[in-house]
Amino acid sequence: MIAQLAGKYRAQWGEGPIWWDGKLYYVDIEGCRVVEFTPRSGEERSWDIGERVGSVVPRAGGGFVVAGDSGFAFFDPGTGQVRTLGDPERTSGITVSTMVSVRRMGAISRELSA
Repeated sequence: MIAQLAGKYRAQWGEGPIWWDGKLYYVDIEGCRVVEFTPRSGEERSWDIGERVGSVVPRAGGGFVVAGDSGFAFFDPGTGQVRTLGDPERTSGITVSTMVSVRRMGAISRELSA
């Protein structure tokens, strides 16, 4: 197997790749972006989240949950809208790492989508 670059976007600090609905999603932490790459068509899109973002995970109800500098937010790639939910570190005094597994973030996204 020979590894090849996918897409044209070059992240400053790419992190957290996930496959969802036939597309690759990942974040550019320092570029403050969520990136989507569709292998079949080669189409690539990215959205400015407005702050450093450490992870992106799909929501059961559609869209995504992102974890960034100011906490968690809902992200709708159809509109580009980011809706801040809050920062658990500020409200609880507990440190929450955005460097979590997709499995764990999936559980968080299900809780937030209720």
